[in-house]
Amino acid sequence: MVPAWNETGKIGAVVRKVPRGRVGTVIVVDDHSADSTAEEARQAGAELVLRHAQNRGVGAAIRTGLFAARERGCEFAAVLSGDDQHEPDELPRILDPLFAGRAELVQGSRWLPGGATPGIPPDRRWLTRLYPLLFRHLFWFYPHPAVYIMILPALGVISEIVSTFSRKRIFGYSFVAFSSLAIAVFGFIVWAHHMFVAGITVYAAMVFSFLSFSVAIPSAVKVFNWAATLHRGSLSFETPMLYVYGF
Repeated sequence: MVPAWNETGKIGAVVRKVPRGRVGTVIVVDDHSADSTAEEARQAGAELVLRHAQNRGVGAAIRTGLFAARERGCEFAAVLSGDDQHEPDELPRILDPLFAGRAELVQGSRWLPGGATPGIPPDRRWLTRLYPLLFRHLFWFYPHPAVYIMILPALGVISEIVSTFSRKRIFGYSFVAFSSLAIAVFGFIVWAHHMFVAGITVYAAMVFSFLSFSVAIPSAVKVFNWAATLHRGSLSFETPMLYVYGF
């Protein structure tokens, strides 16, 4: 089954290269192309050419083709790209496990053993490798420090309130200040604790777990220093101080 959109000059080559000894029916779904994609597919020998009344996207084209295959009594279906990026000669390797009952779904890949990628431009090859990094790691690398950017000013306000309404200089001011810096630094290196179920290695999960636990150390320094500031202070229970107690 081949979904296609504006693939004149390519769709014919795809249909002709399909190994007829292993494939019984070639279905081409033309997703409302503005060119002669459907006619070229018929001339190349496609048994069934369907055309959408409007452009609905590749997902809808695949769905239309699968429904048509089921209506024709086909037990197995393989999806090929209409722009000749896939190699139809590889279809037997995809279909044999299905015919033998060794698999229910076989996913083909352009990546060959050893990292060979014949016919794929270098920019697409590197972007394909970069996409998971952008989507998973860099996505969390940005918003996780953003959380700490929001909490650090609040922690500073708490320190000022505790000092003011205790009528004492904040206990261990240097430790409180450096604990803020430590929390900021940790905020940039613990993003992957949002990715424990996203396929990172066990060793990476162990490292990021340890780093995440380490954030508790500077946080505890702040809490204990606040408590030490309250000790034997001249406390006043005004609204800001009551808020701190709730905090």
